Amino acid sequence: KRLLWRGREGSARGGLAGGSGRRARDAWCRRDYRGEGLKLGGGRVAAGGSTMSDATRELEALDIDKENFAPFGQVISPTGDGKHFDETDAQLVLDKGIPRFYIMRLERRGMAFGRIVHHAKVTQCLGSTQGQPWYMAVAKSDVETPSEENMQAFRIPPGVYIKLHCGTWHAGPLFDTPDQLDFANLELSDTNEVDFNCFDFEEEYSIKA
Repeated sequence: KRLLWRGREGSARGGLAGGSGRRARDAWCRRDYRGEGLKLGGGRVAAGGSTMSDATRELEALDIDKENFAPFGQVISPTGDGKHFDETDAQLVLDKGIPRFYIMRLERRGMAFGRIVHHAKVTQCLGSTQGQPWYMAVAKSDVETPSEENMQAFRIPPGVYIKLHCGTWHAGPLFDTPDQLDFANLELSDTNEVDFNCFDFEEEYSIKA
C-alpha cells in the first residue's frame, strides 16, 4: 500500500507502509508529537531540519457543541445513569487492533501549531480530567490539504469529551494555562506507531481563545 504525505516544502512524498520510508516518516512525526522536534518562536525549525515561515495565521475558536462539531466527530456530554446506548453515544471504531485507554499528561505548549495529524483506522476519544478548558483545531477527513479555509478551532470546556471520526485531522490538545493538563485518551495500542499521518504547514497557526 502506497502512503502519500506532504512535507513542509509542500511537495508530495511517498513511503511504503511498514517499510523504511514509513518508519522514518513516523519517527519524524513522533518526535514532533512528543514535543522534541518543532520549536515555536523565533527561528522555528522542523524536526526534519527545514525551516518554517515567521508568518502566523490566526484561527478563532468556537465554543464546541454537538451541531458545529458533527462534521469532525461527536461531543460526549454527561448523561443520566441507566440511559441505554443510542446514536448519541460515542460511535467507536476500535476493531483494527488492541484498544488502549490511558491518561495522557501534556505540558503547556501554548496555542500555536505547525503540524496537523490524522488517524485513518481508528476513532479517538479525548477529554481533560481537570477543570480547565482546552482547544483543538480540526479539519474533515476528506480534506487532502489542510489550510485556513478548511480548518476550524474549538474550545472544549471541562467535563466535555470528544470523539474524533476516523481520519479527522487534528492539532491539539492545546492550552495556555496551567503548566500541564491530564487527558483521558482512547485509541489503539499502536496508533502512534502505525497510524500517525502528518501534514506540516509552511506557516504557523495560532488559536484565538
